[in-house]
Amino acid sequence: MMIKIEGIVLKIQDYREKDALVWILTREEIFTVRARGVQNSTSKLRQVCQPFSYCEWIIDKKENGLSLMIQGQAKQYFYLVNEDLVIQSLCFVISDMLSHTKIKPSIYDLFMMFLTKIQCKDNEVYGYCLYVIKEILIVDGIQPYVNGCIRCHNKKGIETLSFKDGGFLCHECNQGTQKMSKDELLKVYSLFVSDFSQHERLFQLYTFTLNDCLYWIDWFEYHTQFRLKSLSFLKKVVEMSL
Repeated sequence: MMIKIEGIVLKIQDYREKDALVWILTREEIFTVRARGVQNSTSKLRQVCQPFSYCEWIIDKKENGLSLMIQGQAKQYFYLVNEDLVIQSLCFVISDMLSHTKIKPSIYDLFMMFLTKIQCKDNEVYGYCLYVIKEILIVDGIQPYVNGCIRCHNKKGIETLSFKDGGFLCHECNQGTQKMSKDELLKVYSLFVSDFSQHERLFQLYTFTLNDCLYWIDWFEYHTQFRLKSLSFLKKVVEMSL
């Protein structure tokens, strides 16, 4: 059955001698399709199989077996992703996280926004990345509990955020987790109680960095038990850039 889809290429992997498998993020799901002959330099499909390109495709959807990419048209290529190795590696980490998450339109829209902000060299790129990560955590049901102490639900005396417990801890319930400053706690609280319509105000109040993104990606790994190979590479890139 021939169908038309549009979306973002998340990754491509060589398949057999001349073909490739392409993972495409749409608003509802991730499609895995086979692109015949795409390893040939003359293939017309090459330009619509580049990671982090926004394209439209005609797909021969198979009930059994791999669906087949017939043709495509590039709508936008976020080429600046590839000009910064840290940003590129971060995008591949988010891509891997998406592969382990139930896709919803909200995630798609936020990821598209993140790529767009990279392309226009926005100063708040990491803040937009955090909104993607936040939405993934929410969809997976592993967002931190920030409306009080996760153990006793006391709203007073909050002093830290616990990976193990999955949320804030008060002074009475904290048994060794390093204390956080009031500003750090408010930053976490504000991120997870605000919706995207409030992002400009949030970015005025707080500076979000790559380290914030790494913290919540580590949170994702801890609570899902998925090991992201791309994260190890990102951390090596960060170490080399210091």
